[in-house]
Amino acid sequence: MLGSEFTLRQLRLAHEAVAGEALQRDWFRRAMEPRLEATGRSVAVGRGRPAALFRRKA
Repeated sequence: MLGSEFTLRQLRLAHEAVAGEALQRDWFRRAMEPRLEATGRSVAVGRGRPAALFRRKA
């Protein structure tokens, strides 16, 4: 569903679509961060600070 690099928001929205319910942002971040590695890159999406890109750990 996602490419090789994605933002945490994109990952959360994909999980919400599968689960059929909203997930808390802070809980989701804490649960997913051990499974992800930062790419060191970011992407500007909408207003505000650019979002960090992640990929799955090997």
